[in-house]
Amino acid sequence: MDEKGFFPQSIRKRAALLIAILAALTYVLITRVIFGSDFNVYGPFSLSFFFLAPPVLGFLTIILLPPEKEVSIPNAMLLPLAPMLACIFIAGIFHVEAWFCVILALPIFVGLASFGGIIARFIRKLDRGPRFGALLFAVSLPYLVTPIESLFPVQESIRRVHSQIEINASASVVWANITNFDPILPSEQSFAFFHLIGLPRPKRAQMHCAQVGCIRQGHWENGLVFDGTITEIELGKSYWVDLRADTRNVRSSMAPLAQIGGSQFGMVDDGYFIEDLGEGGSILHLYSTYRISTGINAYAGLWLDFLMRDIQRYILGIEKVRSESQAAFN
Repeated sequence: MDEKGFFPQSIRKRAALLIAILAALTYVLITRVIFGSDFNVYGPFSLSFFFLAPPVLGFLTIILLPPEKEVSIPNAMLLPLAPMLACIFIAGIFHVEAWFCVILALPIFVGLASFGGIIARFIRKLDRGPRFGALLFAVSLPYLVTPIESLFPVQESIRRVHSQIEINASASVVWANITNFDPILPSEQSFAFFHLIGLPRPKRAQMHCAQVGCIRQGHWENGLVFDGTITEIELGKSYWVDLRADTRNVRSSMAPLAQIGGSQFGMVDDGYFIEDLGEGGSILHLYSTYRISTGINAYAGLWLDFLMRDIQRYILGIEKVRSESQAAFN
């Protein structure tokens, strides 16, 4: 492969590439540790870290290459992925971040790292000198933005997600299944994306009585429990429960389960509504409300909406099968 190939042939140029990658990786890891302290009230979920550290990593990877090295656009986009993926892998392996958070951050981190590489290539084209000014500005950028971001209070966002499913069973049969959710059998389990990335699956739920103030307790894998207090109920048709996460007995997993109900994320309520179609048919609606308080609410909300719908569809699918089986048996 000649000098214009993807990797330089000479040992010197290979070493220069390795140094650039290691420098970029070291910068982001150190910055993550700093942002994990009291440096930024939002921590790694701040705008200054989440949206600026990855492009700086990409920028460093390309700007630190030897001035005489020609960098193509594909290389400017791809080379930063080496330190970016290494950083993400290290964060997951050493539990700097939960794998759940790592996976959610991966798409945007990869894109921003490549963007930083493109910016560095552009600057290299403009100036073949040392470029110390651009380098200093880049590494300082997340730290310069943090004081500005800290002037604004943490914004809480309340989001509600809705899913529905048509069931060939009467409203009364469906009602029995959504009030007391019998333990899920292994044969009832199916593939779910939310479980693939480390979130626990529901196990069972029990409604202790059917009136306002009663508790409907939901048990999930890894020891997670939600205590739901009934706030509204119309027998045979609908009910709403305020949710409180009990994380005292949670076991380690890929997701930060112990942080549910904390300052950054919590479930607010759940609601079921049965739409009676007549002639033994129903549409079951499931609503879930949650709150998030981070510096990246808009991005995190998109992911959490998707995951919440995935969980809802998983639950609704089991309730559909159970209700239709009971209706056919009766």
